[in-house]
Amino acid sequence: YGVSLTEYLNGALIYALMCKQKSENPVRQKPIKLAMPVNLRNLFPSRTMRNFIVLAYPSIDPMLGDYTFEEIVKEVHNYMRYHINPKFLGADITTDYAVRANPLIRIVPLFIKDFVVRGFYVRVQDKQSSAGLTNMGIIRLPDGLKEHTERVDILMGQPFSARTNCAVVTYQDQLSISFASCIRETDVERLFFTRLVQDHIHVKIETNRSQ
Repeated sequence: YGVSLTEYLNGALIYALMCKQKSENPVRQKPIKLAMPVNLRNLFPSRTMRNFIVLAYPSIDPMLGDYTFEEIVKEVHNYMRYHINPKFLGADITTDYAVRANPLIRIVPLFIKDFVVRGFYVRVQDKQSSAGLTNMGIIRLPDGLKEHTERVDILMGQPFSARTNCAVVTYQDQLSISFASCIRETDVERLFFTRLVQDHIHVKIETNRSQ
């Protein structure tokens, strides 16, 4: 498709969510938007051990018409090329820093901040997107650990709302994709992996859910 691995997987998840929504025959289809963390270290070198990310939101609006998978992947690709650059991301950093540096916020006790941030995430941030996808990229281990390591997986926490989160990591020649969700049905996951199989990608599925 002429896109990056991350763009392809974002496209596959948006496609799965679109198919799931369409199968439910809603009166009005809602926009489908993913929350995708962007590693700022690739653009702004930093030695901090804390998360240094902002969120990007590739999306489609089914109300504009039907989308093929190829069109979705292209939409994601163009969104990434337009938004993932130092100017856009620098503006996000400036906004976040201005909030953190506010003298009134700095004197608020941490337990109150945690309570407010959690409430904000549940009520606002978690509802701004249909699902989340994070790609940790390629994991490289020291030689002394390689012979003892069979695989590497990454698991995200269960989301607060009725949505699905997807985490991706690569080790050696193996790509690991995991889903975390509080939804009983696994329709989105099934549609996602079916899309990969349709592109002749070999898929092995493991689950900790009862069959």
